[in-house]
Amino acid sequence: MLHWIIPSTSKLSDFIECYWFIEKNTGAGDNFPKLNPDPCAHLIFAPCSEPYSYGYAKQQELGQGSHLLLAHQNTFDLDHSKSFTHLGVKFKVGVPYMMSLTTSEEGQLDVVKQIDTNKLMSVNAAALSEFFCIG
Repeated sequence: MLHWIIPSTSKLSDFIECYWFIEKNTGAGDNFPKLNPDPCAHLIFAPCSEPYSYGYAKQQELGQGSHLLLAHQNTFDLDHSKSFTHLGVKFKVGVPYMMSLTTSEEGQLDVVKQIDTNKLMSVNAAALSEFFCIG
C-alpha cells in the first residue's frame, strides 16, 4: 500500500486542509478498515469504473468513480477488498457548503455524493484514467 498526505501551504490553505493519496493492491493491508468521524469533507478523485463503499449501521453509500464525502458523524466501514487508487482533497470545516459542491438538500451529515469530473473541472474520464495509469 502506498499513501501520503501533504498539508496545503498555498493561497488555497484558507479552504484546503491537505491533499492525500492512497493506492492499495488486492490482498495488501486491511480489506475492511474503519473511517473515523470527521467534520471535514473530502473530494476524492478515482477512475470512473472504480467502486466505493461506505457503510454504517444499516446504511450503505455505494457508487463508482470520483465522489465527495461530506462531514460524517458515524464511523464508516470501508470495503477495500479490491485494488484502488484515490487522490483526495481534504477541505476545512464548512468549505463545501460555501462552494457549489453541495446544495441545501445535500447539506447533511454522512452523505457521499458522486462527482462528475467533466462538470467539476473539465477533466474527462480518459484523462483521469491516464493520470492514474489505468488502462
